[in-house]
Amino acid sequence: EFWSAGLETKVGEFEIRSQGMTGETEVAPFPGYDRVVEFWSTYLLAGRSFGEWRLAVRAELFGSDATVNNSINDPDYGEYGHAFTLAATWTPEEWLRVTAELLSVDSYRPQRAYDGLPPDSGETQAQLGARFSF
Repeated sequence: EFWSAGLETKVGEFEIRSQGMTGETEVAPFPGYDRVVEFWSTYLLAGRSFGEWRLAVRAELFGSDATVNNSINDPDYGEYGHAFTLAATWTPEEWLRVTAELLSVDSYRPQRAYDGLPPDSGETQAQLGARFSF
């Protein structure tokens, strides 16, 4: 179960979108094992069109906490972090859309230490995609 609220509006030439979500989910695949995950996420996106081009920037905060109801010495399964995305979309024809995106995510997850990794992690991804509609 979760709660979600969003907003979409325009400020001058900019389209603004935002959403916040919080909730929990439960996983109980077999008797004696029960995990509850509480989560939350919120983002703010601003975008603007320039003819065939659209530029957008997005910032997000997120987190989760998980507990196993049958274990006293369970590791910390939570994760907290933020992400930033910059995207440029070119639509020269109605049937063609090309998007370049740069995504950076930084998060803190104590469980990584059990695998010999630092609990803090940062990753950046660049991708290019094309969509053909017919």
